[in-house]
Amino acid sequence: MKPEIGNGIDLVMPLYNEAEILNEAFASLQAQTDAAGEPLPRGFFRVFAVDNASTDGTGDLLRALANDTSMPEIIVLGEEIKGVVQARVRGSERVLQEAERERAPYVLHMDADNFLTPTLVYDAWSRLHRKEVDALTYAGYRPTDFWQRVPALAERTFREMGSVDFTPANMEALGFDPDEALLTPQILHDFEQFPVQWAFALTKEAFDNAGGYIREFHDDGTERLGEARNLMYRVVRTGARTAYVNDPWVTLHPRRLLLDAEQICTGKAYVGGMRDIRGSHTDEHYAELNRLAPSLDFRPLRRNFVQRCILEPCLAKPELVNRQSDYFGSDAAVIREEIERWHQERGGRMYLDVWPLSMDLVERYADDILERIAERRDSA
Repeated sequence: MKPEIGNGIDLVMPLYNEAEILNEAFASLQAQTDAAGEPLPRGFFRVFAVDNASTDGTGDLLRALANDTSMPEIIVLGEEIKGVVQARVRGSERVLQEAERERAPYVLHMDADNFLTPTLVYDAWSRLHRKEVDALTYAGYRPTDFWQRVPALAERTFREMGSVDFTPANMEALGFDPDEALLTPQILHDFEQFPVQWAFALTKEAFDNAGGYIREFHDDGTERLGEARNLMYRVVRTGARTAYVNDPWVTLHPRRLLLDAEQICTGKAYVGGMRDIRGSHTDEHYAELNRLAPSLDFRPLRRNFVQRCILEPCLAKPELVNRQSDYFGSDAAVIREEIERWHQERGGRMYLDVWPLSMDLVERYADDILERIAERRDSA
């Protein structure tokens, strides 16, 4: 299918103090191709780069890149209200304008510190253009050379979590047997979504129907992060068709794990707001992360996976409980009844409306779900 200028896809990218990695990030966009390896025509996709009050020259670098005709078309927007959700709101408002919707009916949301494999933009466009789905989210993986520099962490991550963090090439290079994995990409396919922000594409119609990005606040006034999870919940509630894609994928930048390892690995990275992780990482950071590996407790990460990737899709689409009843066993009927009763009695348009139920379900059922997954693996 030939990419069509005038019927393309917009990319929304918030940025805050990304001068150190900006050229690398945009090089991955410059290298985008179609399925045959041909460069995408300039103008097929445009990057709406939202500079969120950067202080390190990010804005100047963006404007220089925008003047480079070897780059994709780049539109630089500014947002002075600090916060990644507000920056996404700013970019989203622009791409949902009538003129932008007529020129490009699809949108891809991405982070600035991750890198797209060469066919990802085309893949997102073609799946949406063929009307296979209304929204899709892409897997994110760290490169093999990262894992080879932290072998103790790689081993524990595979043993404690599974193959969801590794590409087939990662596992082959590291000597891992995929059949021994606990949590696998099949789970993500079974539940049709994996709410992550590094690459999340949808039709602008589905995006608009869900209300676009919306800032959500807890009762104490603190902002709810995990904005992709919040958006995906609303997208599914409108009846949009969703899918998870693990090839092509996004290459994840290692800095957050290297510079905030303990918080990430214990599931505390977003408690009280996301920490501002910037700065260069060194060989010592890799060594320290590898030394930390034996002491890490992966139980919170496993329970978080169950919450995000199994239970919360069911909060948005209760029929998934019956469709994937093997994961729930004799609890399936009770779980679905609780979810449907919650929607009937309390509503649930926003993710925060059902967040208390999500926390309750994971507390009561996560361990049983994990036990069933382990039993299925061991009996295969």
